[in-house]
Amino acid sequence: MIVILDSANSAIEVFSAVVGDAVLVGGLMGLILTLFTGYKVESETNEITESVAKDIVEDVSTIAISIAQGVMEDAKEQESIIDQAYGEAISTISAANTELEKELSEMQKMREESEKTIDKKDSVYDASKKQYDDYMEYLRSQITKTDYLKQMVEHEKAQIAAEMESKGEWVKHKQADYIALKEEKAMLESVAEGFNLPGYNTAAVQDRLIQLEESEKDLNKVLGENNAWIDYIAKARGLIGPSQESKDLIKKIRVEREIFDKESAKENAETKFALKTEMDKNIAIYKEQLKKANRYDLATKAVAGIQWGSDTAIDELSYVTGLTGKQIKLAFTAGKTIATSVGEGMADRKNAYKHLAKGILNAGVEVLKDVFNDGKPWQATTIAILNKGLQSGLNASIRGENVGQALRKGLTKGVFDSGADKGLDAIKGALPIIEESSVDVDEFSFEQILNNNPLTKGLIKTTVKETTLT
Repeated sequence: MIVILDSANSAIEVFSAVVGDAVLVGGLMGLILTLFTGYKVESETNEITESVAKDIVEDVSTIAISIAQGVMEDAKEQESIIDQAYGEAISTISAANTELEKELSEMQKMREESEKTIDKKDSVYDASKKQYDDYMEYLRSQITKTDYLKQMVEHEKAQIAAEMESKGEWVKHKQADYIALKEEKAMLESVAEGFNLPGYNTAAVQDRLIQLEESEKDLNKVLGENNAWIDYIAKARGLIGPSQESKDLIKKIRVEREIFDKESAKENAETKFALKTEMDKNIAIYKEQLKKANRYDLATKAVAGIQWGSDTAIDELSYVTGLTGKQIKLAFTAGKTIATSVGEGMADRKNAYKHLAKGILNAGVEVLKDVFNDGKPWQATTIAILNKGLQSGLNASIRGENVGQALRKGLTKGVFDSGADKGLDAIKGALPIIEESSVDVDEFSFEQILNNNPLTKGLIKTTVKETTLT
């Protein structure tokens, strides 16, 4: 700078200006340094998180496959429950039919013996004969109904078995792929949102989401063409972002590089090489820890969203991702508790098929009301009695009690014990209508028993209306 001094005052003014310029330049330099430092930090974070994002994409894919496997295994269990339920319903109807046949045979023998000894001119003869006739007519009516009900349930069981068998392995694999895709997509969307932070490179996540969109279109088309599309909705996982541990590790990596830059600046090539080797080793350790730190958070969020087959999914997830340590096991245990309460919360799992059998019979009896609608008012009463008796038999089975005894009490003489002194002709008018058992048997609805797994939803759709499953 060239300065011409006109006076002392001018020199002072110029000096002040120079000092002011220096302060301004110093401020600008400080700002530039701050911006450069911030850019460097963000750039280093971007570089580190680029590989982190790729690791997360790989882990999410593995986790999604594990969850899909759990859904598939749960579907097999549901199919087994359905098959056993129909078998139990048929078995109960057969047992009831046997008790009714036995009772009818005994009544016929008693009637024949009575005819041999009774004085037909006696005033009680007509009343006694009517009692026998009414009771045996009731038994024959119930035998006819149980025969019809058994054939109907057997036919339905065969239809469902055929539907189960018609779904080939190829289709099942495609459905599993679809479930895994939906789970992977839901988790990656949470990751994309959670890692949307300055310096975090989520390009790998975004690229994978684009791939999944295209794959979903293809799978929807394939499943639709094979009449195998399923309505699967993955649970939202909320934000899945970097944990505090991962943030600390990224900071450690930056510090490691800063130490290297500072110490290597004044060293020779050999020392620099040794320092870099040490830095690379430490950073490799931090990066491995970083991968595990994000995997822990990812796994716990994933487990919390499992809807079906939590046992299989968690076991499979623990195996394929190599998650170990007490903390991870505790996370799985906690997640398992959460998952078990969603869709798998029925307390009496071992008797699930018996509870479902109760519903099958209850709904099947509804059909009998239309089939045996002959205008006789007592038909409705006998149908109600039949349903109540069958339900009693299944209740006894669930409680570990004598099924035959429960059926006899509910379907034969036990029905009329309270009104025996009034005569068995009560069946044709005076007998009160018995309240029928609810479809929601013993507080367990079909939804609780079958848990709405999309792979099995709809299998029960004739006698047991599918609307009860929605």
